[in-house]
Amino acid sequence: SRRVYSVPFEGGPITRLHGAYGQSSDANPEGSLYAFERGGSGWDRRHYRGPDQRDIYIFDEREGSFSRVTSWTGNDGQARWRDDDTLVYMSDRSGDFVRLWTLDLGADEDSAVQLTDNADRDITGFDVSHDGRALVFTKWDGLYAARFKGRRIEEPRRLVVTAPDDAFPKRELKSVDSDVDEAVLSPDGKVMAFVAFGDVFVRAVEEGSPTRRVTDGMARERDVAWSPDMSRLYFVSDRSGSESIYAATVSLTRDEVKERFERATSPEPQAAEPEVAAEEPAEDAAGGDSEPSDAGAGEDQAEGDDAAKDDTKKDAKDKEEKPKVAERWADALRFKVEPILVEDTTDMRPTPSPDGRTLAFRRTRGDLVLLDLMTGTQKTVLQAWDFGMDFRWSPTGEHIAYSVDDENFNSDVYIMPVDGSHDAVNISRHPDNDYGPRWSSDGKILVFLSQRESDEYDAWAVMLDRKLEAMTRAEMDRYFEERGKAVKKLGVIDPIDWKAEPENQEPEKADDKAEERPEPAFTPEDLEDAYRRLRRLTSYPGSEGNLEIVPAGDRIVFTASGGAGGSSGVYSIKLDRSDEKRIASSSSVQHVSADGSKVVLVRSGRASTVSPTGGSSTDVNISANTELDHEAHSVQKFDEMARTLGRTFYHPDMKGLDWEALTADYRELARRAYTGDEFREIGSRLMGELNASHLGVYPASDYSNPDFRSAGRLGIDATPVEG
Repeated sequence: SRRVYSVPFEGGPITRLHGAYGQSSDANPEGSLYAFERGGSGWDRRHYRGPDQRDIYIFDEREGSFSRVTSWTGNDGQARWRDDDTLVYMSDRSGDFVRLWTLDLGADEDSAVQLTDNADRDITGFDVSHDGRALVFTKWDGLYAARFKGRRIEEPRRLVVTAPDDAFPKRELKSVDSDVDEAVLSPDGKVMAFVAFGDVFVRAVEEGSPTRRVTDGMARERDVAWSPDMSRLYFVSDRSGSESIYAATVSLTRDEVKERFERATSPEPQAAEPEVAAEEPAEDAAGGDSEPSDAGAGEDQAEGDDAAKDDTKKDAKDKEEKPKVAERWADALRFKVEPILVEDTTDMRPTPSPDGRTLAFRRTRGDLVLLDLMTGTQKTVLQAWDFGMDFRWSPTGEHIAYSVDDENFNSDVYIMPVDGSHDAVNISRHPDNDYGPRWSSDGKILVFLSQRESDEYDAWAVMLDRKLEAMTRAEMDRYFEERGKAVKKLGVIDPIDWKAEPENQEPEKADDKAEERPEPAFTPEDLEDAYRRLRRLTSYPGSEGNLEIVPAGDRIVFTASGGAGGSSGVYSIKLDRSDEKRIASSSSVQHVSADGSKVVLVRSGRASTVSPTGGSSTDVNISANTELDHEAHSVQKFDEMARTLGRTFYHPDMKGLDWEALTADYRELARRAYTGDEFREIGSRLMGELNASHLGVYPASDYSNPDFRSAGRLGIDATPVEG
């Protein structure tokens, strides 16, 4: 807590004035009385009434005594002396606004006189002239002055303050190389997508590859996710005024530019080639739209042979064209961004199903919604209120595992069939928190984090397929070895024809032969008692986090604060708790690549990859600049702050406030905020309108006062002596 100190004008020892806690002290002209305030409620928290109210006290240095001046249930403070016997101070005791008041020393508090009649905005600060004849105060964005007329003041006048337009640069070229907070490796492992300073970038992981900007502007992008066929890169953006889902596709590659140039400069004219959409496989020129032939039977046979040849050519061409959808990203020059779902709701975490035809996402406070990308229909499969709701598709797309808080703020892990064939099954069933489910690539193993032991989060696993539990160590090793080979064949699925009619978009199915149907990874009966078959995988001091499982299912990756030798960092261990590896220093684990060979990490704003079994890491850096418009940036930050608060604040009608009108007013102040400290003050004042605790906005260190200088300190305790 704060105490009051004094120091001579000419310099010398700093002395504590008195033993009471308090702040904002001011001495009367005679120098014997000190007014100060006690209490901690912020002046920017409007209408506060409670035990932390601010009140004014006086310390009499001659007598060493204290006296209380005010006891209003709201805030009184920032007292200044007009003369030896008169105080001027701020108070919200009238009209719900902070105004200026004056009180004679020794008089009853009820005799205080109101000096200002401001009925539109609070007074946020003031001072009294040395001779006590005038005062100056700030209100909203203005500076006002007034002269005293007896015990009152004349009509305040707004002062005109001029400053050069170029006092601060309006724009800044900012490097975002070290501002990465998301990195997602493509299904083929050849391209990385990044979010850096709110924009999306891509680059091939091959060394020396250039960085390509996908989005630009002050809107904030996040939650990047690749479609399984790599034709689209999904992300969330607030460019429309709400968090909505968009997709980027490649519209131009370097090879296409070269081809155009070669055609344009070729000495011989060449036939024009049909353009092929980036996200579609090339269509056979001899497709099924030709007119029926009048040829005879022999010609029919020949035509059939020709058709067979055409089919063979088409198959060959399809095989040739399909990979190009994925390869275009590594060679991309330009991108096309299109909205996928733009509504007034807050839609986050777009996650494509394994077949790429459905998008799961989290809506508003925690609902889980499925969007059919072919028909545009939406289906809410979980209604929840938990912003931390986490989910993952099963490898077949038939189930979704999710963790969510119940009404007692306890999180459990559930598995839900997408077709609704039975209710979601709680597979963790514990009064302590469980969250973050992750599947192995065959859907037979699920891992998650649980707080059920020692009030710390550890990794736990369950074999959803009981057969795995019956395996010997040797059988399990062989099983994981086969799974490791199988995941190497995973990656990019066949390109999806996004323009085809919905009825033609069903993924190919195997023949209805029992032997060709894949065996389900688990049965509903397996789920019912899964909570009884959980096994603990980690038991480090402190909590583990950032949990992922390698696709083969034999190893998990996680962060630990007290790993081997007490070192924090990224670790991996096998499911039998053997072969522990510290694979990286403290980082954010993004995910494990589709083939299981790489763990994608972000640390200190840069991305890298490392093997799940350890070894040297490989940096995948971006090189890009953003033209930062400070005004637009301040507005963007403010809108995001106000929108988040409006969505998450506990009171259904924001305590009766017109939140839209309020945010519009404060936005104009925020537009002119240059430093982080200025922005923090404006944001705090907006939050203060709600008169609620535990609210705050804090500037990043990069955007604090640019004029700040650190003050050095001597590492000594000095006592001055005479001479």
